Amino acid sequence: ERLLLARHDKSAAEDDNAKLRCRVAQMAGQVDGFIVCIALLQAELQAAERAVKERAVAYEDQQTVYTGVCSALIDADARYATLAAEKKSVQEALKASERTCSSMNKRVAEADLRARRALQAQRETE
Repeated sequence: ERLLLARHDKSAAEDDNAKLRCRVAQMAGQVDGFIVCIALLQAELQAAERAVKERAVAYEDQQTVYTGVCSALIDADARYATLAAEKKSVQEALKASERTCSSMNKRVAEADLRARRALQAQRETE
């Protein structure tokens, strides 16, 4: 009877051992699956990091262009202000020149009128 019990215990132990081996194999398969998943996730993470770096470089390039455009606009605005001041100065000089010309034309007309009157008076006395 003891021998029978020992054989039964041995058989049960072998069954338990086989079940444990099966379970260990399943877990090993799951671990392998997890390792593959981790590797895939690492590859995705590296791709995402590269994309972020590329976007950062593109952003920096855009910032450089934006800074250049802003600088050009500031320069253009300053040049516009300078040109506007020059235009105003030229307009004032033109007005002054027109006043001078008008004054000179008036003097010429007055001198011409005096010369005609003097010429007419001379003719009348002759």
